[in-house]
Amino acid sequence: MGTAILTGNGHFLVGVDELYRVSELYYPITGETNHIGAGGGNLIFGVDGRFMSTSDASWRIRMKYLRETLCSSVSLANSQIQLMCQCYDMVDFEHPIFIRKIKIRNLADYHRKITVYHHQDINFYSRGINTQRIFNKKLQYAIHYAGWMYIGAGFRNQNASALSGCTFIRPDELSETLATDEHDSHSYIKTEIELDGFQEDEIYLIMIASRSLAEFETLAEFVKSHNPEGIFNRSCAYWKLWVTGTNINFGNLPSRVVDFFKRSLLTLRTRINSNGSIITDMDTDGDGRRTHGYMKTISAVFTAHAMDIAGMYQPTRSLYSKLSEVFPVCQRILHSYNADFSPGCISSAVEHSEEHDVSSGLTESSVILWALWKHYFRLRDIENIRSIWSGLIFPLAEQLSEIIGPNTNMKQLPSTMDMWENGESVNLFSVCAFHAGLIAARNFAICFGQQELSEKYSNSAENIKSIIEQYFFSKDDDRFVRAISFDENGDVIHDKVLDSSALSLVKFSVFESGDPRVLSTVTSISDSLWVKTPSGGLARFEGDSENDTTPGIPGSPWFVSTLLLAEFLITKAESIEELKCVLPFFEWAITNAGATGLLPEKIDPEGKSTNCNKPHLWSHAEFVIAVINYLEKLEKLKVCESCGQSVYRMRRHWPMQVKLHDVLEKYSEQSNGQKELNGLVIFEYEGEEATLAIDLRECIGCGVCTTNCQKEILKMVEDKAQVDMDKIHSCNLCMDCQTSCPVNAIKIGIKR
Repeated sequence: MGTAILTGNGHFLVGVDELYRVSELYYPITGETNHIGAGGGNLIFGVDGRFMSTSDASWRIRMKYLRETLCSSVSLANSQIQLMCQCYDMVDFEHPIFIRKIKIRNLADYHRKITVYHHQDINFYSRGINTQRIFNKKLQYAIHYAGWMYIGAGFRNQNASALSGCTFIRPDELSETLATDEHDSHSYIKTEIELDGFQEDEIYLIMIASRSLAEFETLAEFVKSHNPEGIFNRSCAYWKLWVTGTNINFGNLPSRVVDFFKRSLLTLRTRINSNGSIITDMDTDGDGRRTHGYMKTISAVFTAHAMDIAGMYQPTRSLYSKLSEVFPVCQRILHSYNADFSPGCISSAVEHSEEHDVSSGLTESSVILWALWKHYFRLRDIENIRSIWSGLIFPLAEQLSEIIGPNTNMKQLPSTMDMWENGESVNLFSVCAFHAGLIAARNFAICFGQQELSEKYSNSAENIKSIIEQYFFSKDDDRFVRAISFDENGDVIHDKVLDSSALSLVKFSVFESGDPRVLSTVTSISDSLWVKTPSGGLARFEGDSENDTTPGIPGSPWFVSTLLLAEFLITKAESIEELKCVLPFFEWAITNAGATGLLPEKIDPEGKSTNCNKPHLWSHAEFVIAVINYLEKLEKLKVCESCGQSVYRMRRHWPMQVKLHDVLEKYSEQSNGQKELNGLVIFEYEGEEATLAIDLRECIGCGVCTTNCQKEILKMVEDKAQVDMDKIHSCNLCMDCQTSCPVNAIKIGIKR
């Protein structure tokens, strides 16, 4: 069962599956160990002698997030027991406290007593000692503990007081179908409420994690002093402020794309640890239960890059600072790390020796150098770069130039895993990364006044580019190939399987997007790898399918490969019309996301099944990257013909205003909707009917029309030009707004 909801704060993460069971709980490091056992954490309702878990098929469950927050909104309805629930889940943005608000409505027309049970299977697998449990009567929490780790749950009312009847129960109190063997890792707590016919009431489920009983008591007191509703409000306000703090003007992007961009940023944030690690992948056991997570370096770097260009710099700084600390241990960058930055696999932990393969991790090192230069060039935080120059940047640059020097030939290039980790070869993705890493190393050397180093790195970069041109381009096929090998006679063998990783030629800026060789390569990729079924999307490579003989299906459509194609089209666009051709790619990603907005790594090309590997962080990262690239290209394309300056600014140049009702808006179903913008106004002018129409799909929020409107009839609302209805009747139809609009989004007419 796939993850449907993730809510966390960097050291406490709770995941909920599609049956509304708490299926993941990580503390104090996200991804280190899942403390929820195979039994999960279920809500069970007892009414009229019947017991019904939310995992029962009789429930109709609808899940979503509240807009711009990490608070979920889940509706549950069950006609068999005549109950309806509206639930909200959120982790406090600061403390390891999970709160579930449960609004219960009695759909029967008579008075009923409803018992609410919470079952939890807590097991501290990593502690090496048995899990124990107690019911703390003082705190009124059911607490599981092992060593210094404590996790407890309890029911509370609106004032954070313990509900009457909240206590441990034995499993056999429930029906036989729900009863389980009584183990110390399992516990059941319950509470009772009484409702008249069609009456509604609400309770709160609180889960707290801590490293001592004293800390647990402190956090329980925090819940009591702030009350659950107050914690919801403060956390909703925090995440709204966090995700809008980038101060981005989204131009002509549809509101659906804007909302999904913010959802992707929030999703990325849930897997970013306070210690700097970014959990990109999860391991599962035989039952499909997620056990722990780890960080694949390349995926993590692209995720950090996505946060970077969106304006969230702290995760990038934390990641590279930590890598500079752990780099001396193995003297190289590893393919993967655990959540605590220990080596991700046994083979990665081989100590440095004469037999140590220096080329291992070379692709990862190159991608890190590329991303670090992008980070510095955008932020210009030389103090941060200085702190990791000697511990990370310089050693990586030297390792790279040691293997790929100015005189390195094709046969000396190291074999590495390709972009999709499908074996080792001299592949195009890696050599493109080598070139990007060497260019970044050259740039850093210039910044630090190292002229000899900069020349050495530059010569090495030129050498690797000439190797790509000479060996990786097939004149017979008029395109680049994905990998190179040699036969017994030393002759070159081309791996001609079409692979979307060839898009790295432009992503890593090895060649311009308009290069004829690149264009022919991308044309071959898009023609052959686009899935010709209603699902659409771009496959990773030819034959990436269980049944590669099906016509029109070269493989499963992957979000990463599809969005890489979108990024190429953005780079290549020379007009706004060409740029807008990318919008269907964004819509494709949104349409194929899960109900709560989480992207998997791929979808089924025939629509027969849903991939449950959600969320796939790299997919969300590429969506963020593509959107920012789109907006930055829009800024370059739309310039004033007179002064040559851009009339659209991605970063708002006017002051950012924080309104109290925007930040502290009470979470509700209304908060999930967009404010409707009025694009057509009809008014009277000198006895005639006049119209002022604003095409909100074209408006880029440049503000030129509002500046030119002498009567101040137009104003900016949510980065769109809007009509001030209180002033519309003072309009004298001067047409200045229409003629000054750089994208022709305003039309004024009069019916005579």
